Amino acid sequence: MIAENPLLLLRIFEESVRLKRPLSMEAKRLVKEFGSLMNKSIYTSELAVKSFERILVTRRFRFYVLTEMLNTGLLIRILPEFARLSNRILYNNYHIYPVDRHSIKVVRVLKHFGTADDESGCTLCGELYKKLNGKKWLLWAALLHDIGKGDPTMSHSEKGMELAQSILTERNAPVSAVKTVAFLIKEHLFLANMASRRDIDAEETAIFCARRIQRIDRLKMLYLLTVADSVATGPKAWNEWRETLLTNLFLKVASILEGKELASGKAIRTEEQKKAQLLAMVPKANRQIAANLFAVMSPRYLLKMPVKQIRRHVDLYHAMGKEPYKWEIRPGASSGTRTVTICAQDRPGLFAKFAGVLTLNQIDILSAQIFTWRNSTALDILEVTPPPDRIFEKEM
Repeated sequence: MIAENPLLLLRIFEESVRLKRPLSMEAKRLVKEFGSLMNKSIYTSELAVKSFERILVTRRFRFYVLTEMLNTGLLIRILPEFARLSNRILYNNYHIYPVDRHSIKVVRVLKHFGTADDESGCTLCGELYKKLNGKKWLLWAALLHDIGKGDPTMSHSEKGMELAQSILTERNAPVSAVKTVAFLIKEHLFLANMASRRDIDAEETAIFCARRIQRIDRLKMLYLLTVADSVATGPKAWNEWRETLLTNLFLKVASILEGKELASGKAIRTEEQKKAQLLAMVPKANRQIAANLFAVMSPRYLLKMPVKQIRRHVDLYHAMGKEPYKWEIRPGASSGTRTVTICAQDRPGLFAKFAGVLTLNQIDILSAQIFTWRNSTALDILEVTPPPDRIFEKEM
């Protein structure tokens, strides 16, 4: 019967999942004996793909079906690209499983988010996974995320992206789904690297991530894949410290993507236009110095500040020189208020000191815009009430 209908080999595993029973020794023997019948025309057929995806998305019980598929050789029959990962050992301080079994474990970790078997200890992962649309494509990405490690001649993320596109296209996956899986595989190390190697408290880090990821749904999937990959790698790749870094970065990037303003293409164009306008105001001999200064200004500052104000702030910055700070006071946006602009060398407690000075002089802060440039310059713009005694106001 199997010889006439090799799809029954997949049905064996599908029934194992449905009945919550492991394969018998006889069933395993049949899979190994007839596995060679599973050729490309069969495993890429609609029926075979749907059968495998039902297996892929179902949670395990006392056993794990994908592991059984790997042990019997059927997984390599239906995903020949997996053959080069079989028992492939990575000799480093992080991975404790061969690549093929690591990939399967990533799928398992993902499917257990938010359950009693959750190995991550991350409650946010459970909440996100429960509400996630497109779980099937996230699980495909998890299964294939290291598929490129069979080719040592190029980046495994880049190679894996190419292989995944080919694998899913052969199985008639929707174009949008193929793009999503390819993106997740290409970028599956991105968040982990950014969280561990960059200053996640710097505004530019979150904005850079947001502009690369672009969409909140992809961010959620990438975060879940990153956590699952780390957990499945081993204890040196996942601990409370790494969880805190990664989760904080995720929340900052999510905030930007949900707000959309800083991550949009329009925002990038606005920044570049303002920089060009500012450079046009500078003598040619000083343009490189000015360009270097504009490069360290935060994206949020460049977006929010009009060009004329940026120009004044640049003058204030140059006037500061090596002094600890420089400030100026101008009439406020409304009658009866003043705008205090403070340019200073950034240091802990800086804003609190300035606020304390104003309070001691019975001046109330009505609003504050606080910016930090990447060259450790703090720029604080405060809308304040005038001093009680206007006679000596100019002596401030």
